[in-house]
Amino acid sequence: MKPVEDFRQLLSPELQLIALLSRPELTNKQVSEAHTLLQQNLDYDLLKTLLDQHRVWPCVYLNVQSHFENRFHGETFAYLHKKYLQNVSLHKRQFQILTKLIYQFNSAGIPVASIKGCLLAKKLYGDIAKRHSSDIDLVTRREYLEKADKILNQLGFSCDAYNKLTPKQLIIYFGRQKDLSYWNKDGILIELHIRLFEHKSPLSEKIIGDLLITDTTKSNSEYEFIYLCQHGAHNFHYRLKWLLDIALFIETKTKEEKNFHKRVWSLSDQFNAKRYIAISWVLASILYEIEVPKLILDFCASDKTTIMLIEKSIFRIKGNDATSTLKFWLFTRMRGLIFPEKLHQKLFTLNDMLFSPCGVDLIKMSKIPDSFAFFHYFLRPFFVVWRVLKEIKQR
Repeated sequence: MKPVEDFRQLLSPELQLIALLSRPELTNKQVSEAHTLLQQNLDYDLLKTLLDQHRVWPCVYLNVQSHFENRFHGETFAYLHKKYLQNVSLHKRQFQILTKLIYQFNSAGIPVASIKGCLLAKKLYGDIAKRHSSDIDLVTRREYLEKADKILNQLGFSCDAYNKLTPKQLIIYFGRQKDLSYWNKDGILIELHIRLFEHKSPLSEKIIGDLLITDTTKSNSEYEFIYLCQHGAHNFHYRLKWLLDIALFIETKTKEEKNFHKRVWSLSDQFNAKRYIAISWVLASILYEIEVPKLILDFCASDKTTIMLIEKSIFRIKGNDATSTLKFWLFTRMRGLIFPEKLHQKLFTLNDMLFSPCGVDLIKMSKIPDSFAFFHYFLRPFFVVWRVLKEIKQR
């Protein structure tokens, strides 16, 4: 395996600076490192592009304000200030809605838990305004969807899929989709999950079961960590904020428990999630100087696919123009076949990609009668081919 330091050399000074300043607090050593980077001839157009991609405006703004306001590019600092105020306003509204929703769901006997978002920000960053979140993610059980929908409607939220699809079409919908998207008139988005990944899996069930435990003293933070790794790695850690969550999680838990990494690795072995953990941990080391346990390094050294995915993720994190090519687009669409270690998982994913209708197609074809529901599966391969051809034409 290529040493972590070699990977780190691939990062631009602009990305290194953003990663450094994205932390909720800086040590004296990190302030000194940031000062050194600021003395370089930085491309502030690139820096702004990376800030928008990675959505780490809040902490970057606060750290610049605290340590470098007089040395920072004025126009970029003004932009950061604007994004910070927008984030504070958004999170205030999100938090008010979240608390109201959880109260009403609990009053109605609906099991519910919040994932990522405000609660994760409070736990890892110490302040919900320090982490950007574009939506509110909630988890519940499928059998409570009808009651949950009524409560959300009463609070001014509506879901296009739930309103347009018949009960039979919703069964087809959840064969592939993991959540329902609810919007209100102010543009606030709630994603109501019945599982955490596209496909049904023992890991998703275990994590949701753990999240929905009423007694939080019995919950297992290792499952939450595995979810964050799988979510981020599956998307090539396109948003640096996902990787920062993981780095902060590792730092927090390893202080509390020396063998945290061993427990995570054991659980990831049970649920075939080793690649997700290894990719995320190594990337956290590259961007945030997190120590990588030997057992993860040994796994990487023996698994060429993991190394390839780490390289592709760095490529994505850097915001390289080549990520907009058709070749890279096709690679990302095939990721479901690349990440799984087991052949049967790959075959299941391939079948799902080719024949399981996606939510967008179901909504477009919602007027197909339930008696002809098989047409949704029949039409799926044609939609897949049409999207690929359309992408080729556009590029």
